[in-house]
Amino acid sequence: MRGGVQVGLILPGGLDPEGGRSIPAIEALVERLAVHAAVRAFATAVPASGRTSCFRGIPVTPVGGWPPGRGLATVLREHRRRRFDLFHAFWAGTPGLIASAAGLLTGRPAVLHLAGGELAALRDIGYGAGLSWPRRLAVRLSLAGASAVTAASTGLAEAAARAGVVVHLLPLGVDRGRWRPTGPRPRPEGRPARLVTVASLNPVKDHDTLLQAVRDLLDRGYVVELDVVGVDTMRGQVQHRAETLGLDRVVTFHGPLPNAALPPVMQQADLLVVSSRHEAGPVVLFEAGMLGVPTVGTRVGCVADWAPDAALTVPERDAGALASAIGTLLDDDVRRVRIGAAARRRATAQDADWTAQHVEMLYRRMVAPGSRHASRRIRRQVVGRPVPVFICGTARSGTTLMLRLFDDHPDLVVLPGETYFHRLFFDRGWRRWMLHLAELAPLPSLHRMLGRLPPAVPRRRHWTRRLAEWSEAFPGDGAPALDLDPVVTRHLRTRDPWGCFLDLYERRRPGRLAGASAVVEKTPSNERFVPLLERLFAGTPRYVHLIRDPRDVVASWVTLRSGPQADRWDLIAHVCYVWSRSNLAGRTSAGWVKGRYRWLRYEDLVASPTGVMGEVARWLGVAEVETLARASVWGKPVESNSSYGSPPEPGAVEPRSVGRYRDILTQAEVQMIEGRLGAQMTAWGYPLTAGPLSVGGPGNRTPMARLKSRVVARAERVCGGG
Repeated sequence: MRGGVQVGLILPGGLDPEGGRSIPAIEALVERLAVHAAVRAFATAVPASGRTSCFRGIPVTPVGGWPPGRGLATVLREHRRRRFDLFHAFWAGTPGLIASAAGLLTGRPAVLHLAGGELAALRDIGYGAGLSWPRRLAVRLSLAGASAVTAASTGLAEAAARAGVVVHLLPLGVDRGRWRPTGPRPRPEGRPARLVTVASLNPVKDHDTLLQAVRDLLDRGYVVELDVVGVDTMRGQVQHRAETLGLDRVVTFHGPLPNAALPPVMQQADLLVVSSRHEAGPVVLFEAGMLGVPTVGTRVGCVADWAPDAALTVPERDAGALASAIGTLLDDDVRRVRIGAAARRRATAQDADWTAQHVEMLYRRMVAPGSRHASRRIRRQVVGRPVPVFICGTARSGTTLMLRLFDDHPDLVVLPGETYFHRLFFDRGWRRWMLHLAELAPLPSLHRMLGRLPPAVPRRRHWTRRLAEWSEAFPGDGAPALDLDPVVTRHLRTRDPWGCFLDLYERRRPGRLAGASAVVEKTPSNERFVPLLERLFAGTPRYVHLIRDPRDVVASWVTLRSGPQADRWDLIAHVCYVWSRSNLAGRTSAGWVKGRYRWLRYEDLVASPTGVMGEVARWLGVAEVETLARASVWGKPVESNSSYGSPPEPGAVEPRSVGRYRDILTQAEVQMIEGRLGAQMTAWGYPLTAGPLSVGGPGNRTPMARLKSRVVARAERVCGGG
């Protein structure tokens, strides 16, 4: 992306390879972003000097802090020299204000990453931007002007969500080159337990509670030593407190260490201890995790996210509970090693490369042509979320099989059941009739115009009823029934129905959305609503369209229904119409969203699931994993499915149902299908096996049936050429 995507990065500290006021996790992220993007950085915590330095090929311009006017002018001047495609700010406040204002004035999107006390308000220690109205206003303006908001931890994301902001969880991973994954290792016998804490000495880190916990451990008979790493902002108060508690021989204050000197200290530790009253991360949690060092800490930031399998948490300001938790792991080394191993898996899974990949994904979505011209409200709802992937195709065409093949992929979230998301917009009012008119006339231009009109906002009762019906698709795992009113109220305010489904999914499957690359949804005939979906998702969705031999589709429908032959003719005629409508809508939509629409033949999928799904994975930009060739539901292989027969082993995909129409349909019925759809079938590689039957024959007994036959005839002309 270098030379293509121009990124204006606004952050507080300068990028300094020697340390300085930089943050190693941000340095690692920026270094990786610069590989594919043209990054220019602006430092707000460094006094404006007019001089531009260089960090590993990235220009860094000091712009000063408050007031942000001078920094904004510098960014706009640089934009006039070489235009930015987007702005990215770390921390609300001055960086966020500059990025949001620059985005508003230039018409470019802005990303805001929350990574501090922007939403905190701890009055007893004077910490947090929420304590004064000027800082609260600055944060509010930063959030309001951002096109996408990311946060380092769930707690911070939930605090932003309470303010009505859609937030994407994005922890800042660490560099494996600096923190090489090792351990965990058993604790050597015969030496004191080594504890370490890495945090600036200030009130929010609450070293008093930590020191009291160490005193309690000594009183209980434990032999421990504590290493304290961090710059002292309290003029020796913490050191004096350690002396008062009689800890001067067991606590070592190292002061601020260079980045290269910290890994050896961490490697010698048995436990990392976090006693903070507020954290966005902390990054040190990931650093310790890389080395297999488990963490005991308060329920803040990512420490709470990692508990209970990869960290042990206690309430804030509770020295006794902190001492007990530390003692628990010192007494049970097997558990300590197990938690350390889980922490290592977490840290390596979300390292600096992972963070950079997800940031680049945000960049790609924001500079996409559709999202560039989308409204700021829609862009905020779309950019900060996984890409939606819609499975298209008629019912009985293999869409359920495709959904189940995606089910167990680690990078994908698969929504259970069928959301019928589009019904919230088209099932009532004149838009529904316009859709039918556009399809029956047929008028593709009218169909596309529906996507340009402001979508109808569904009523509360429609949202609640649809969510209640969809929630039944989740397995009965004993979870209590959810109150849907708060979910609907929150997203009704922001006019975000899609957020309702994601919110409900997150409540039933906590943490699964975090880090997902895409959300997969399957509702029959999604291809009919591509114009609407393009508008609602700002030109970001991807579409996978399943096409299946219409004779097998008809056979599948016929086996589900029984009745007199006249009704059977009508059913066949209707399925032929639906199949042609799907084919025609897909062909038209594929021309609108070039590069984001993929066709798949059901027969090819069941014949070679590994090869076909591998190609789909590469197209979606996700990993090719073995589970893509295995059908499952909630990660468990399914026993059988009507779309692909009863496999000899759970999850196996076999082409048993291909050509089964020969055992179900009569010769006349096959002739009717081939007579109506012959050109399209030939274009898709389905050989004709019977002589044609007149289109005006059985199944065209009503004016509506004859009107549908006109749509079929148009599809034959338009799609018959391939």
